[in-house]
Amino acid sequence: MAAGYTAKPLPQRACKGCGKIRTGSRSDAVPAALCRSCGNKASGAKRTRSLADRFWEKVNKDGPVPPHRPELGPCWLWTASVDVSGYGQLEVQELGMPTHASRVAFFLAEGRWPEPQALHHCDNPPCVKAVADELGPAHIFEGTQACNVADMHAKGRGFVPTSHNTGKTHCKHGHEFTETNTRMHGGRRECIACIRDGDNRRYRLKKETRALVFVLVDPER
Repeated sequence: MAAGYTAKPLPQRACKGCGKIRTGSRSDAVPAALCRSCGNKASGAKRTRSLADRFWEKVNKDGPVPPHRPELGPCWLWTASVDVSGYGQLEVQELGMPTHASRVAFFLAEGRWPEPQALHHCDNPPCVKAVADELGPAHIFEGTQACNVADMHAKGRGFVPTSHNTGKTHCKHGHEFTETNTRMHGGRRECIACIRDGDNRRYRLKKETRALVFVLVDPER
């Protein structure tokens, strides 16, 4: 060690759960708010909470009234995580994957998952009102992608495809147009699986091109 050098003290922090003092491994590494034991206990407590409890704490029942369907009454808005299309999503431990909040709302209301999809009368992606109340009927209904497209065109929204395309249930690469695998862009359906495949191809091509440039610049690499 160089003469005159003074080592920086390692940071310490008390666990918010048990008060145990912990010391960081480096001078810039501050210990977490909870020790490993308390952190595991907290995670276990979260996992034991019911799906309904985790769901309803993220819902605002004072949402807007759909201007084109005022008879529906206020939307119930999902206030947590949403996907790229604005639909709410929630991790469902029984399924092991994020699920649209509208599907969870239907499940909590009916005791079963919608087959095949949970659709919106209100056309408001974050809405999760799956039951009727004194202010209006349910906004979520069960249906197919074809029902969804027909409903959209009946309301004059988006591009109107030919009857041939409207009836398609799969994209040209064989992926099914399900709720979780479909997004609307410019009034047209897009297959999310195809979009991801395209992104992966472009990534691999970019990586291969970069490797080829290295070889051309330095053949001995």
